[in-house]
Amino acid sequence: MPPSLRKYMLNLIQKSYLRIVKCKQRAREVIFWPGMNPDIEVTVRDCSRCAEHQNQNVSEPLMPTKTPDLPYSMVGCDLFNFEGKKYVLLVDYFSKFIDVKELSQETTSDIIEAMMSIFACHGIPKRLISDSRPQFASREFLNFCKSYGI
Repeated sequence: MPPSLRKYMLNLIQKSYLRIVKCKQRAREVIFWPGMNPDIEVTVRDCSRCAEHQNQNVSEPLMPTKTPDLPYSMVGCDLFNFEGKKYVLLVDYFSKFIDVKELSQETTSDIIEAMMSIFACHGIPKRLISDSRPQFASREFLNFCKSYGI
């Protein structure tokens, strides 16, 4: 990498507002120059927005889960967007089998409807693990889980 382009490349790398380690990994995929790592460290440390994001991106410790004895007895659930569409994803902790359903909206009712169509194929899980999104913490969702013994 010619010295004349290094500052420009450092600015591009830093614009992702990732932590230092991630910025270095990303940079190594496409560029290199002697002394690149210290240059990245200085650039990220001097960035006020990077500092803001660094505190927000602190990972929570992973909590290991015991693999269940039966298929579809413990299921993980998450919501995601892809190419402008909304989806609910369920993963069986026993087999690692994944089900994905498109949602018209990310409402609790739509999520429950999608889950019911998946449960019709595999059965109702004993345990459902999700993040703390409002849809999963709503009274409607908690009542749904309670009524089906989840």
